[in-house]
Amino acid sequence: MRNACFALLSVMASTGCGAPEFRRMTYPPDFVYVERREINTVMWSFASGVAALDRSMNPEPGRDIDLMAVAAALRELDAAAGRLPIAASTNHPMLGERAERFRRDVHLALAQVEGPEPDLGLARSVTGACLYCHNATAR
Repeated sequence: MRNACFALLSVMASTGCGAPEFRRMTYPPDFVYVERREINTVMWSFASGVAALDRSMNPEPGRDIDLMAVAAALRELDAAAGRLPIAASTNHPMLGERAERFRRDVHLALAQVEGPEPDLGLARSVTGACLYCHNATAR
């Protein structure tokens, strides 16, 4: 078995076949491989967006909630979520279904904030979405 792996790696190296090409040959066609650095970049964007959302919904005493800042933070979160692949099958255990659900919740929260009678209910739940995924992975 070791010789077969060595032979395969030798052929790949000599033909210039890198990790992306190898993945296309070894994973099913509907599988999306997401690089760890790509996930980390998006997660840091989520952290920044959630912090901005939390700050805008919890102003200093005596100040009103800035609905434009809440909407801007939700748009930032939506942009970050848009950089994640929506696929049923990825190498990240929580990415597929939860990323799509998170993006839907952000869209609904934005619609509520920008509606004729602004409501922060869903926007407040978006700030807890990180805990939902990350607590599930910690179990």
